[in-house]
Amino acid sequence: MSETPENEALEAEKTASEVPSEEAAPSEQELYETRLMEAFIQKPSKMEYYQAAYDKMTATGTPNLKWHWSWWGFFGGWAFLLYRKAYLPALVTFIVSTILSFLPFGGIATMIVLGGITPYFVIKRYANLKIQVENRYEDPEKRIDAMREVGGFHTWVAWAGLIYYAFVILMLLTFAFNGAMTHY
Repeated sequence: MSETPENEALEAEKTASEVPSEEAAPSEQELYETRLMEAFIQKPSKMEYYQAAYDKMTATGTPNLKWHWSWWGFFGGWAFLLYRKAYLPALVTFIVSTILSFLPFGGIATMIVLGGITPYFVIKRYANLKIQVENRYEDPEKRIDAMREVGGFHTWVAWAGLIYYAFVILMLLTFAFNGAMTHY
């Protein structure tokens, strides 16, 4: 049997339909999951970062503490957690970091540890809120709206943190300057 252009076209179409495309369209469930996390994070530029953290920390189903570096966690510590509405971890972090700052190298050690673990608290909060929202609402759109309402961040924390750290730096400079002046 000789190949005709029609047979070749049919064969090519059949072969193309059998081979899955490299970039298959996301499923309805994947789109829902993405929209739910977007509603919680509320910063499109951070979605890839938090999705990677979520995938890493929930590989076994529930969030597990895994190291995932965050410069915001490193520099902001408790203020970053407060910014992301993780209130209890922010309070504990504030207390622990204040106590450890009196130890030699305690401050920098705390900053390094917080740089690696603060994303866990954000992901854990997301996972807990997701369960609550999904148990309360049947409609996916209502779930997304609810997640948008309970998620997000506090913009005022950036200003409060800036004022707090400026005050701390000012106090340290005052002590250093007064200490230097007493030697003359």
